[in-house]
Amino acid sequence: MKNFVQKWKSLNKIGLKLSLICGLNWLVGFISKSQFYLFSAVFAGMLTYYIPEKARQITLDILVLLVFANCVVSLVYSSFLQEFRRLKSVLYSLALLFFLEAGIQYVSQHTLTESMVDRLLILGSISFVILLLAKFILPTIFNHYLFKNVINKDYLGIRKTTDELPPQSNIYVDADEKDANKRMKRINKNAIKPAYQEFVELSFLNREVITAISYKIVQFEKENKRTFIDTDTIYYPVFTVHPFGNIGGKSDFYHTLMKFKLSRKAAFIVTGELSVLKKV
Repeated sequence: MKNFVQKWKSLNKIGLKLSLICGLNWLVGFISKSQFYLFSAVFAGMLTYYIPEKARQITLDILVLLVFANCVVSLVYSSFLQEFRRLKSVLYSLALLFFLEAGIQYVSQHTLTESMVDRLLILGSISFVILLLAKFILPTIFNHYLFKNVINKDYLGIRKTTDELPPQSNIYVDADEKDANKRMKRINKNAIKPAYQEFVELSFLNREVITAISYKIVQFEKENKRTFIDTDTIYYPVFTVHPFGNIGGKSDFYHTLMKFKLSRKAAFIVTGELSVLKKV
């Protein structure tokens, strides 16, 4: 017990704090989405009060059949291809079906009044506003915190067109290093602020070269010269958090911090929007 307490005291709490912030960010987003979809399922079930009872039962039976068919297909797909992401959609479908049936069961035993529908519409509007706030405001706050405290956005070329161009030492220059180990170590050193370098890592950096047709004007010739050129390079950085440090170990526990797209071309333009294209 004493050894455990000593190890806990020796831990740098920065990594744990960052993981906690990530967990809270995910939890708030999950709850905001879930409450809206589950409320919508209950409300949709209660609105079946206005259709005949037989039609209501047939509708419910069809939905149950479709959901269970989707569950069977997803389970078979996951078991053969070892792809378990589809199991998440199975759980969502079962939860929505459960709350839809709960709404149907309620109106089967109670009278749905006009005042009750009005109150449900008000609650639904509030639920939708919460969803919108979590979808648009929460990511903005979270990204602002990360770029202010954890990630060096100047080095990544994330800028507005009114800002200065990226420094001479930037990810687009360092990404041209041929040796993968040197490349990733150099980018990690510059992309992550010193206080977090023990806990945060750029673990993956994929790139995509955009090639297009170009026409070059040639003097004294009627036709332009047609060639292929590389117009842009898109980078896909994935940052991870290792809450207990020791990034070099092979058995580290880690989770994704953030991932997005970067454009070499957009980082150096003087008109347009931010050089971060969008989250993935």
